[in-house]
Amino acid sequence: MNGFDLVAHIGMPKTATSSLQDYLSSRQGYIGRGSRHYQHTKELLRIFYRYARGKSVDHELHRWIEGIKTWREREGVVGPVLISEEFFFGGEFNHNPEFPLLARSWKSRGDSALSIARFLAKLQASRALGIDRVECILTIRSQPEWLGSKYAQDSAKMISPSQQDFEKRLGTFFLLEDPSWCDWSRWVKDLDNGVGKQHVHVLCMEEIEGGEFWRRIDTLCGIESQGAEEGGGVLALCNPHLNKRRGQDGEWLLSDFKPGACLAKMLRWPAGSRRQKAMVRVGNATRRLGAKKLYRRGERIFLSDALINQVSDICGPGNDWLSGRLGKSLSALHYPVPDDRDLSSISGGGQGRGPSPHSAGTSEVSRPSKRSVT
Repeated sequence: MNGFDLVAHIGMPKTATSSLQDYLSSRQGYIGRGSRHYQHTKELLRIFYRYARGKSVDHELHRWIEGIKTWREREGVVGPVLISEEFFFGGEFNHNPEFPLLARSWKSRGDSALSIARFLAKLQASRALGIDRVECILTIRSQPEWLGSKYAQDSAKMISPSQQDFEKRLGTFFLLEDPSWCDWSRWVKDLDNGVGKQHVHVLCMEEIEGGEFWRRIDTLCGIESQGAEEGGGVLALCNPHLNKRRGQDGEWLLSDFKPGACLAKMLRWPAGSRRQKAMVRVGNATRRLGAKKLYRRGERIFLSDALINQVSDICGPGNDWLSGRLGKSLSALHYPVPDDRDLSSISGGGQGRGPSPHSAGTSEVSRPSKRSVT
């Protein structure tokens, strides 16, 4: 059989990745998460991990491509091969207990954007092996919204999440010399250099309510457009009245504590092994300690004006570049941009400013101004 096109969606967490995977799951050629052919993506992900650590993967990649050719012939797939996987966004990073939103490599800090860009470039260079073309899809989201949503989700794994803890962790992030993992323009630039600007397609999650978002997905994936009809099922992501973690005044409701999530990694060890028993003992001690501290858990968080300004200082220049790259105003979609101190575009026009992230040690946290983020 002739070569095939590969459409890879780099699933950034908290950008409707699961909804997009559900949308593609029944399509011919889809092998991403949620597909009964997901083992092919898992194998490619394993190859990516090795490549990100500097290992030679030529033989494994050739074997994977041959396996996809055989699968396409057996299943009668005539369109592109579709992949969607969150771990391509930060798969080489593990959990950092000091700051769950901070990328940390297996041994030291790494650069996932550069790794996935180089890996896709290597796939694109495999034309002789059978890959004709590689198209990359990246869905982005306003950084203040993304930070609040990510912390609210990760709070299920934290013993004492709260507004003060949220600001303290963000304060740690803001002190980083180069927190480029939250600068989407860095990802886009690396992907442009890796596979070519014409093959990198950036979608804004804020536009998910419109049919154009889904029509672009359909066009890239070579499927008959369903547009707004099927896309309407994900409107809850952007609707503060339907999103279960979104409060009424621009706040984020924290998740209930889930001890099992904290122990999930421990259960991967073989039952009865010395390592597994030791990990379980540590986990049980952590749970007992957590039970004593659960009364300190907060119920909700919010992004103060001071935090939004700091996010703007860090991510604004990149968002300004992205506006030109995408040919649209990201400020109109509530993305922070340089010198944009008109917080009405993000916070609903509140005049009062919230606490500074460096005031996290105080016992009182002032209430945020009224917000209407949607």
